[in-house]
Amino acid sequence: MQRLADLVIEQERRASRAARRLHDDAGPTLTGIGFQLSALGLSKEQTAEIREALEHAMTAIREVSNELHSNLVERSGLAMAVERLVDAARSKTTATVTLEISNNKRYEPEIAGALFRALEEALENAIRQSRASLIKVRVHANADALTAEVADNGTCFDPAAKRGAGLLLAETRAAAAGLKFLIESSAGQGTIIKIQTS
Repeated sequence: MQRLADLVIEQERRASRAARRLHDDAGPTLTGIGFQLSALGLSKEQTAEIREALEHAMTAIREVSNELHSNLVERSGLAMAVERLVDAARSKTTATVTLEISNNKRYEPEIAGALFRALEEALENAIRQSRASLIKVRVHANADALTAEVADNGTCFDPAAKRGAGLLLAETRAAAAGLKFLIESSAGQGTIIKIQTS
């Protein structure tokens, strides 16, 4: 199971690198070709057709790049990424999902991205496994740490027991970036999963 989690993370890194190359290399190259069309002495109709084809190609590259480079955090910041994540989660469950963000500044992309991915897995786990009626997502920062947490009022489990795939992946994502991954779960209290920088 650990090996599978490591493979998923490595695939994401490769996809992100491929997306950057598409964005940084292929896009500008096509744009440059478009600027050079006037020097070819083509008719207006031919130039228009080629420009249209180039625009279609650039649109396709942007779409593929966005699909590969799914790190919304890097593009939009942690706060907006978490807001979108919670909005999407609300459509997957009958539980009430609340969000509290006490700090929306930007953080190092690698740290914020890893924290977001671990939070994403923790939230998905709460939706699928906890049978909760209330799920609280919180992101806050103080002078010492940036912390994200998912708290639910659902069924509890033994944090020391063998983890399912979702929680294992969340923990692996956190550990890969040097983040702490903590689980508190007790009868009548539900579960709290915390991911923090220190």
